[in-house]
Amino acid sequence: MLAVFVIFAPIDAAAESAADANRRGVKAYKIGEFAVAAEAFQVAWKLSENFAARKNEAIAWFKAERCPEAITAAASFVSYGTGPRADFVEVNSVIANCKAAFARAAIAAADLELADTLLDEVRYLEVDEYAREQVNLARVDLQQAWRHAPRPIAGEPAVAGSTATVTRKPRPWAYLLFGAGIGTLVGAVSYHLAVNATTMPRLRTAVADRNTDPQETLRLARRASTANVLIPVLYLVGAGATLAGGYFVFVAPQPGGATVSLAMRF
Repeated sequence: MLAVFVIFAPIDAAAESAADANRRGVKAYKIGEFAVAAEAFQVAWKLSENFAARKNEAIAWFKAERCPEAITAAASFVSYGTGPRADFVEVNSVIANCKAAFARAAIAAADLELADTLLDEVRYLEVDEYAREQVNLARVDLQQAWRHAPRPIAGEPAVAGSTATVTRKPRPWAYLLFGAGIGTLVGAVSYHLAVNATTMPRLRTAVADRNTDPQETLRLARRASTANVLIPVLYLVGAGATLAGGYFVFVAPQPGGATVSLAMRF
């Protein structure tokens, strides 16, 4: 729904021109000349910086199937505009619908990474039911595309073309997680051996020798008790981090390989 364009007194020549441009935009919009309407709303916006015109421009560009211009106007409204919550939901819906359309185009061009990025950009936007449905349908298409994307033959480099590939290209955090897990396991083993080699024999000797200072015996007992709790925890954390990191490094496929770039990226 188009926003109401309001002019506050005093009315000068620029304000009057803006109002006239807005009226022309509304008239063109009502008869389905959406591109003409969008251009008129854009003039009204430039003359007045009235965000009602900016919202109208975004909607008209979207109706004209000119998503790049629609997203530009919508992003401006979302970033700097004011108005009721319903206005922001409507403008967010323009962005979500356009990004969903771009994601489908990316999927068709086998650029699955781009499609994933576009859909992630609208994940948390508050949108209407239609826009949410379009985004969800695009996500389903993307999941199916990843599932059926061909894998490259081992030893053969990926060749740029129209076919997407899914390769193991672990992200940096996967290496960090795997390395941290290995380091924790090594530390746990070293700590375990050190406790068994020093603390436990000294504790047994202190308990058996009645001449040992009770404070020293208590200190050794506390150290042994701490080790009994800490060592299993270290083993558990290290094993979990190693398994998780190893899965993402050696098993889980990550988006990668050759893709086809689209002309429209945001």
